[in-house]
Amino acid sequence: MQQERKQESFGSWSLPTHPGGIEHSTQLIEDLAAEARKGHRKFPRGGVEIGGVLFGRREKGGVRILAARPIPCHYAFGPSFALSADEHDALSLMLREYRKDPELKDLVPVGWYHSHTRGELALSDADLHLHNRHFPEPWQVALLFKPDGGKPGHLGVFVKPDKGELPTRPALTVELVGAGVDDATIVITPPAAPAGGVESQASLPQWLNEPPRQPHSAAGRSGKRLALVLLALALVASGVAGLRFAVRAGYADRVYSYWSRVILSEPPSDAGLRLEGTGEELTVRWDATAERLQPIRRAVLTIWDGDRKSETILERKTLLQGSTTYRRSSESVIVRLTAGATRHPLVETARFVGKLPGHGSPTDAENEKKAEALRQEKEQLEVAVQLQARENDVLGERVAALQQMAQAKPVSPPPAAPEPPKPDLAEQKPTEPVAPPPVLLEQRPVAPSSAAAPAGDASPSRAARPVYSGPAVGMLIWTGVLTNGSVLTIQGRQASTGVVSGRLPGRPVRVTAYVAELSSGGLVVFTNDSKHAGAGITESPNAQNSWTQTTYRYAPERARTVELVQRPGENNNWSFLAVRAAGASLSQIVISWELLR
Repeated sequence: MQQERKQESFGSWSLPTHPGGIEHSTQLIEDLAAEARKGHRKFPRGGVEIGGVLFGRREKGGVRILAARPIPCHYAFGPSFALSADEHDALSLMLREYRKDPELKDLVPVGWYHSHTRGELALSDADLHLHNRHFPEPWQVALLFKPDGGKPGHLGVFVKPDKGELPTRPALTVELVGAGVDDATIVITPPAAPAGGVESQASLPQWLNEPPRQPHSAAGRSGKRLALVLLALALVASGVAGLRFAVRAGYADRVYSYWSRVILSEPPSDAGLRLEGTGEELTVRWDATAERLQPIRRAVLTIWDGDRKSETILERKTLLQGSTTYRRSSESVIVRLTAGATRHPLVETARFVGKLPGHGSPTDAENEKKAEALRQEKEQLEVAVQLQARENDVLGERVAALQQMAQAKPVSPPPAAPEPPKPDLAEQKPTEPVAPPPVLLEQRPVAPSSAAAPAGDASPSRAARPVYSGPAVGMLIWTGVLTNGSVLTIQGRQASTGVVSGRLPGRPVRVTAYVAELSSGGLVVFTNDSKHAGAGITESPNAQNSWTQTTYRYAPERARTVELVQRPGENNNWSFLAVRAAGASLSQIVISWELLR
């Protein structure tokens, strides 16, 4: 394989954002262009679009594109390359586990490719969402193929600028001069003309092709010409009507043939992977006689059964049998067959959705889930009420201690004690033989201590201030409606709008604001921290997150819709902050805080 890669020819595209250039295998680009043309010809009026992941290396300020793998798409939204929620999850899993492919273990995802068979050479909103979610690095690229029937197609190269988002227009446009169209182009042939009718000029009667005879008079000659013109017009109109009917009939047949496969979930792929069964035991079937399976000696069958994933190696003997069985444990089962170690392996996916036998009706199951969710919410609220009561008790004790200190303050001025002895000293002054020096020496140190008494009065209050013994981290959860551009302020437990749960500790802290949303599974927090890319991190309910299950999900575009306007500081006793909605209206905001050591 290394020898084949060394013999490949490579090209390069120069862009300011990639000083080292975007180097690519010319054979790989030709193969991807051929796949785009093949999808373009599968269906009249544009065909279907394709897409996949580009793998390669980062080197010398640029990237090197060496391999590609297709992204499975069931075209749930039509012939355009638009992924559903399940397909986005499958792509995230693919980007996490691609190193299991021996040919990709030393490579990294350097971008993705797809085709547009309709419209112009530009990225759509769905394309931008896919790129920002799965390929957020500034050095990752997007390639867009635009086949154009029998004409040379075009390729758009999209890269992020030094600052900003991915533009919808390509930074570089390449004309695919060497990418011709083969003999597989669809040609719609009109049906044969009915008996007695005329289909085209080639089937006109013999006498009509003969030169006209010389008329005996001018009137006869003009009359024959008029009749000939009227007959020709009638024949042409009949032929055009027949051709239009043929085109419409052929187009309708092709529309029904393609979309009936999609609606009925009949796999249009090579191996015909499918799931059959009604009970717990399912049968996974494929076409053992498929041409692409013949040279394969081993394949991988990946199964997602609810939240559980498993992989099975299918040896050559099992592949020739064309089926295997699987006992499911959930209502949704997804099966993916991966075969071959070539540049474009065979990857097919099938899904089965059905009620498990012995379970209650869907209504009962939904009611049970709702009841369980309500029980969990009730338990969380009870715990929150207990915590609030404890916090109120602590605050009450602090208030009582401060009141006692305020009442005891005027009663304990020690500086007044040294002053009464002054008249005694004046009376004893005439009797100096009674050892006045020791008395004076003993009294002089008392004066400074009396002068320092006010400072000593402040130190007991400082020492009496309760030492903070609460948690080192925590969060505030705000719920309400904050329109785009509006500012939300939080002072202690009070919010300028909506409701806030939790409060700042009143100590030096570092705060971070996140956009969030409430779901049936708890609280979902959107962050731009790349460590949460792929599968989100879930925290179980605890005191720091207000006893709410919290899931952190990597979504930079959503995370940027909230901004911190003012942070807690000494000027506001570390208990005030302000945030702004930037780009969208918000209903939930999470403020996480951490004590500064």
